[in-house]
Amino acid sequence: MLNTNVPSNLILKQKLLRVNFSQSKYPSYQETIKALFKHQSVKAKLTELQLNTHNTQEELAHFTRALDLQQVLARIPTLHVAGTKGKGSTCSFISRILQSIGLKTGLSTSPHLVSVRERIQINNEPINEQDFTSLYWRIREQIEKSKTDRYKMLPSFFRFVTMMSFQHFWESSVDAMVIEVGIGGRFDATNIVSPDVCTITSLGMDHLNKLGGSLEQIAWHKAGIMKPGVHCFTVPQKHEAAKVLKKVSKQVGAKLSVPRPIDQMVKIWESSPRIQSVRQMYQNGKSLALSLQGEHQKINATAALHTVVEFLSRRYGVIDDLFGIAPDNRPSQIPCMKTIGKQNTYTQNWISAQQQEQHRQQLVNRNKEKFQLHKLLYKLPISTLMPQIIKGLETTKWDGRCQLIKESNPKNSTNINWFLDGAHTTSSINYAIKWFTGIINDQPLEQKQNSTNILIFNCIGDREIENLLEPLSKLNIFKNVIFSPNLIKKAWHLDKDLQQLISQIWKQLDGKGEISVTDSLQKTLLLVDQLTSKKENVNIFVTGSLHLVGGIMKLRRLKKI
Repeated sequence: MLNTNVPSNLILKQKLLRVNFSQSKYPSYQETIKALFKHQSVKAKLTELQLNTHNTQEELAHFTRALDLQQVLARIPTLHVAGTKGKGSTCSFISRILQSIGLKTGLSTSPHLVSVRERIQINNEPINEQDFTSLYWRIREQIEKSKTDRYKMLPSFFRFVTMMSFQHFWESSVDAMVIEVGIGGRFDATNIVSPDVCTITSLGMDHLNKLGGSLEQIAWHKAGIMKPGVHCFTVPQKHEAAKVLKKVSKQVGAKLSVPRPIDQMVKIWESSPRIQSVRQMYQNGKSLALSLQGEHQKINATAALHTVVEFLSRRYGVIDDLFGIAPDNRPSQIPCMKTIGKQNTYTQNWISAQQQEQHRQQLVNRNKEKFQLHKLLYKLPISTLMPQIIKGLETTKWDGRCQLIKESNPKNSTNINWFLDGAHTTSSINYAIKWFTGIINDQPLEQKQNSTNILIFNCIGDREIENLLEPLSKLNIFKNVIFSPNLIKKAWHLDKDLQQLISQIWKQLDGKGEISVTDSLQKTLLLVDQLTSKKENVNIFVTGSLHLVGGIMKLRRLKKI
């Protein structure tokens, strides 16, 4: 495995820790979830705000040292992804491609849709309830022992789950971990990792109260994940954002690239004599069919593809014969790190050539079968891996993003098409609208004439509500418009007031449709049942908030986990 370049006493301590805790009894999974969510209580949030934002990584580093993870983090192969939109999809593409190649991946994302366990995945499968429960209480006990005057409280919800991810990936012996930034990047809890490659997806106006009110400020936060000597990929950005990313990359000493679009790459694959296997795939008129819907997913797939190629080049010396650019400083042995001899700011750890050789020998001794896989990857032309890479692109799943779920109710013969997309920025709303209208416009004429369209919308207060509603109001296709909170229980007074405000903005925009405002998701779904009880075909477009999408999926049981 790739993450065992640690002192033997540390390995022994980790093993003993797992054995001791595995023999003890924990509270139930549900009690564990309640305990975890208390980390985001009002008191905890206020205390977190009192801490200097710049010390987020310092706090996390303190607790990772308590878990003996600081040396491990420097050695787990890592891909780090930030961005306003598309970073979750990009992470999922990356993880699935690496898994298709044969590597064991750890995937850490946020937020979750139905269960918090979605935030911690091995080979794209969420951690199970038993392991989650054990992991939580083991880490909590160690943290309780390491509290100081400066860090008297338990870490916040996100920081705690981030540590759970790192610990689980270490214990699961992953070959690579794919880490999605929470908010921003520069001061995000995840930014204590030492990445092999990083990626910045599309940038836009979001989390303005935390990241600033301009695109330049937001780009500065996202660019904070760049590291010296580490290649950073980004997608085409607006001029203001691109200028900041370029400036920060020069300051840090990171290489910044905007990769060739995947549509252009497909044309190269189809015509390249080096990729016989891919040419055979396309000879019958087949083309690349991304499993994630929406034109914007091509942008995310582009970023993911180039990120994976750079990772394989840097970590294994895989030869980049596909893109026509030979990787510089290709490693001379397995495993490899370009950053050998460089110090990580938070782990305070040096990686010497001697340690690298020891790690290589550990690979041979500890896992013969896995080492053979890594040996096969070493200096292999990337074109040889293209069938597996394409399989990863075509089998990626990422719920709640341009996702269509069909639901039939035999009791009243109603067929509901749930169009689910958690878009919460202006550009992502436009992408979602294009996807939604594209599908319903392609429906047979008779079906379109007999269909009822319903919009369910939610938006939190720190977003540009009018900019999100305006493109939706121009559609003029919704018979009913429901403004709903994203809370499963009855919403707080202020939350319902916000929905009332959003409904007023809709009217000012001359939005059509009968308007309803609910105070809980349960009531939203009861209203949906009333509105659809005598309808044959119903299209329900749920958007504006990923939490709204997740809540509906959970209550309606559209997703099982």
